[in-house]
Amino acid sequence: MFSSIIVVWLVLLVLALTVVAFVTRMIEKYKLACRLSKSLQGATPIVQRSQAPILKHQQVQPTHR
Repeated sequence: MFSSIIVVWLVLLVLALTVVAFVTRMIEKYKLACRLSKSLQGATPIVQRSQAPILKHQQVQPTHR
């Protein structure tokens, strides 16, 4: 009788830990997706600004013959 109670509690503990791990994994995926979408929205103007001086610099260089 006592051993069956321990087994039931252990099964419930494993089940609870599995649910917690699953929920934690889902929350981390959601946070990562939000972080990536925010960083991609902010990165586009930075890339465009960094390319403009490169193009100006390439146009200013004289050709040597």
